[in-house]
Amino acid sequence: MGFSENAPSPLSAGMAVDAFSEALSRADETGPWILVSHGVGGIYSRIFASRHATEIKGLLLIDTLPESQLERIASAGRGFVLWLRGILSPLGIDRLMGAIFRGRSRKDRVVGRSAHQNPKQIKAKLQENLVATTLTRNEAVAARAILPRDIPLVVASSGKAVKADKRWDDGQRELTELTDNLVAWDVVDHSPHKVWNDPHGRALLEKRVGELVHRK
Repeated sequence: MGFSENAPSPLSAGMAVDAFSEALSRADETGPWILVSHGVGGIYSRIFASRHATEIKGLLLIDTLPESQLERIASAGRGFVLWLRGILSPLGIDRLMGAIFRGRSRKDRVVGRSAHQNPKQIKAKLQENLVATTLTRNEAVAARAILPRDIPLVVASSGKAVKADKRWDDGQRELTELTDNLVAWDVVDHSPHKVWNDPHGRALLEKRVGELVHRK
């Protein structure tokens, strides 16, 4: 993301978590932590939590991906599209169209709404794709096995997604069993995958974060 350097390959979720842990240590940042994640970020949060269990105060998973469905980001078709985008990105066609027709700026391309056009982010997604059902899945399964059962957990799910896809609904239910300390499972009606883009969803997420922060 942004101006960060490319990561070496292969890069699994566990390797990324180790790099993140090192960055926190170098910055003298210490817990306790409340981890808030979305989509595939839930896998990263869970691995981090399992490796820093004594420092974790709570988990908030926002429509996150269960490890049983990692093939959603590991398909050969998705990998090919990412590879093709990586080839075409340096030509600047996406950036030019975004600037002309959507008013996107350099800032948008670095860390904002058009960051997906950044070649480094495309490479990172391709790296994620290549090891999702091998290294990353094994790390996620191991993380589930050693994650302390008393960690407070909130699962917030997209109402649109769970109604449209029975398998996604089953996956969200699967996430509620990560610990024995489920604070809430919120299925936010009419919310999209990015639950916070729905006003009710945003208010609910803010409320749940507050509950985790003040929880004893």
